[in-house]
Amino acid sequence: SIERQHATDVEDIHALLTAAEYDVVHFSGHGSPGGVYLDKGDLNTQGGELVSPRRLLSLLQLAPRPPRLALLLCCYSAELWPELADAAPFTVLVDAAVEDHACLTFVQGFYERLLGGSGVEASFDHAKQEQRGESVDEERHHERDDVEQAVEVDLDPVDAGFDPAAEGDAET
Repeated sequence: SIERQHATDVEDIHALLTAAEYDVVHFSGHGSPGGVYLDKGDLNTQGGELVSPRRLLSLLQLAPRPPRLALLLCCYSAELWPELADAAPFTVLVDAAVEDHACLTFVQGFYERLLGGSGVEASFDHAKQEQRGESVDEERHHERDDVEQAVEVDLDPVDAGFDPAAEGDAET
């Protein structure tokens, strides 16, 4: 099953991750080199709460079983990689400021393949091809690769047994 949460805060994520096992944890939102922004209802700012990579990792580590795939599709999430290296065997991060449409194109291509039975790496490659196909305005996009993949090298990156459609994965 897929569980989707909008405008979640730290407490929501804590409750979700400790209540169930997730193969995929996906965050789409705003980020900075210092972390990701989560909504916080009692905070009187428009930007939400900045959650550091250390705190984000500690939340992910509270899960009964770590996710197999973590996607943090927010600006500059790749800068969080050194602290998030242990979050999951497969991690998809963004290395710069990224426009919403670039993330949406990537997500559509990625999940189209992943939920169709392809592996994580094949799904990632397909999504990057889809994204490059839409980024034809060179002046606007400067032919940059907005989404980067980081695969933890000390874990087996072979994901042939990872079939989210069959395993009933959830997305947060």
